[in-house]
Amino acid sequence: MKNELVMAKEKLLENEFGTEFGSFGLSEDGLRSLVQNVSETAVLHELAKRYGDLMLLKFGSRNVLIASSPDMAREFLKTNDAVWASRRELAAAFLYLQGYVKQMKELHRNFDKAKREADKNFVQGTW
Repeated sequence: MKNELVMAKEKLLENEFGTEFGSFGLSEDGLRSLVQNVSETAVLHELAKRYGDLMLLKFGSRNVLIASSPDMAREFLKTNDAVWASRRELAAAFLYLQGYVKQMKELHRNFDKAKREADKNFVQGTW
């Protein structure tokens, strides 16, 4: 009797991609070990053949929209360029730094200088 990992790998290599992963209860590391000998482009190619040029995949807690054809990529990158460029700024970062931008820049400059000195000392062996 084959173990669950071997059965999952066989299903993967038979182009049974997508939601079937969840039925095996494999972790992200388990999935990574399954596909380590299969190139990412081959996996994406098989997914595109099965599900079409536009796919919404879930990687952990993130949803990733994949446009797998040049025409679909052009549609997103060229046609919707104005939409992407006119997105709102991240309000949380603005509110967090509101009124303290000058101090934040100064802190960044000081930290950057100290980091460069530490790197220089480390390379010279005087650490």
